[in-house]
Amino acid sequence: MNKTEWMSISVEDVSGTNITFQYTTHFKNGTEGTEGGYVDIDTGKGNMTFMAISANLNANDTLYTSGDYSTWKINETIVRTYPDSVRDTNLFNMIWEYSWTHNETQYYYYFTENWFWDKSTGILVEDYFAEINQTGEYITTWSALASITESSVWIAPEFPTWTSILILFVILTFTVAIYKRRLLKTLAH
Repeated sequence: MNKTEWMSISVEDVSGTNITFQYTTHFKNGTEGTEGGYVDIDTGKGNMTFMAISANLNANDTLYTSGDYSTWKINETIVRTYPDSVRDTNLFNMIWEYSWTHNETQYYYYFTENWFWDKSTGILVEDYFAEINQTGEYITTWSALASITESSVWIAPEFPTWTSILILFVILTFTVAIYKRRLLKTLAH
């Protein structure tokens, strides 16, 4: 992870409940690797599970309707701000915590992960996880955040008002010209 500069993930195909992705990892040394994967948004099966869930889920809806993750439920829908937009996101939070003793040494493990999917598309837009391990007196902590930085799906072109009016005027003029031409042809016959 420390050698990764960025990743780009694109939807290549949607067939039934299967979504096929291609992702490119660009490393800090300038090299890149490209791989493919898929997820079935009904079962969660595939090598890119959690990259997508069904669109328009709500709190208490399951991530997938069947399969291994069919009991995991959306915690809540919240508004999140990303560089290209503000959007409703579905949050799923998972926490694992346990401790045990072995050979008189106390061990503790805590792991939390938060997944955020764009509600309107079901595509993963953020993933945060953290882990704490304690063995005796030694504590190890690490965390990672992956978040969308841009998207071609949510980009809406911005035009000045005069441009929109001009485009509307051209379309209207073209439509009227076609209508009058057809009317003249009908009258000529």
